[in-house]
Amino acid sequence: MKFHFQVAVFATIVFSGNVLAENNSTIIAQNGWGNIASSDQTNLTISGNTTTLTQSGNNNSVNALQINGSSDNTIKSMQTGAGNTITAIEQNGSKESSITIQQIGKSNLTKIIQKGTVSSSISLTQSGTGNRSTNTQMNSSADSGSVTQQGISNLGAFTQSSTENNSIVIFQDGELNVARGIQKNQTASNVTVAQEGISNLVGFGQVTGSGNTITINQEGNFNSAKTSQISTSDSTATINQVGLSNSAEIEQKLLSHSVAEINQVGVANITTLSQAGSYLKASMHQDGSENSLRVIQIGNLHSVTASQVGTLNTARVHQTGSSNIVMAVQKGTSNALNISQASAGNSVVASQTGIGNVIVVTQ
Repeated sequence: MKFHFQVAVFATIVFSGNVLAENNSTIIAQNGWGNIASSDQTNLTISGNTTTLTQSGNNNSVNALQINGSSDNTIKSMQTGAGNTITAIEQNGSKESSITIQQIGKSNLTKIIQKGTVSSSISLTQSGTGNRSTNTQMNSSADSGSVTQQGISNLGAFTQSSTENNSIVIFQDGELNVARGIQKNQTASNVTVAQEGISNLVGFGQVTGSGNTITINQEGNFNSAKTSQISTSDSTATINQVGLSNSAEIEQKLLSHSVAEINQVGVANITTLSQAGSYLKASMHQDGSENSLRVIQIGNLHSVTASQVGTLNTARVHQTGSSNIVMAVQKGTSNALNISQASAGNSVVASQTGIGNVIVVTQ
């Protein structure tokens, strides 16, 4: 067992610990500005290693590595101040390991990578202004990623590739926050994003997989949520928005047994849904003024339920295939509904209440 501890004060101090036994600990504490903390725990047999990095001040940086085929490894880093960066936090080939990052201050940057891990976790907390985070989990299973950001102009990005039973949770509170990411070659994985503030943007995609879920919640102004599920089956996508000038878009292609749902409350909301495949269902709801809803489905046994309440709402539904069902309800003034269906076995149920409403159905 090896134990390393160092306290560094003020500018441009570098520490690198390279340990090659089990249950190693590296502890670095730095106070000042321009400090660099580097920890390297690399071996094919080590396990139970711990890296703890603490920096207080401005313009400090951290680099930590745990690359091995071991388990129960831990990396913890905390930075307070302005202009601090975590250039690379990496765990490779480990299981039941964890990475915990906390940054408090302004203009902080974080990059985290986990490769070939099992039952491992990434937990990132940023509080301040102009924070950025980039997180990657590859070739892993039963891993979890959590990003929490509070402040202004925060960015949370998460990528999971060739994984199963993994989860991504991102929470943002402030202004001009952006959360984006993608899950590739996934099975039974889920994404949950919640945002509060002004001008928030979420873009998440799932490509090639089954049994995956995407859930996005937004509350505030000028929010936009986009999600895409391509070449997936038995997957669901849900978007909830509350505020002003919200926009939601869900696109699903080459799917089966998939469900998509969008709920919007506010003013000038726009909903767009595109689905391709079979046994698909889409449920859409809007409440407010100047809302626009568009649904396109291509395949078999589709079902669309659309409801609009407010003023100047417009709904458009396009279906191609057989046994499609559309139910649409509009309440307000100057609403317009256009439904187009092809093939046989389709049914349309539409209801409008108000002045200047128009229904056009083509089968």
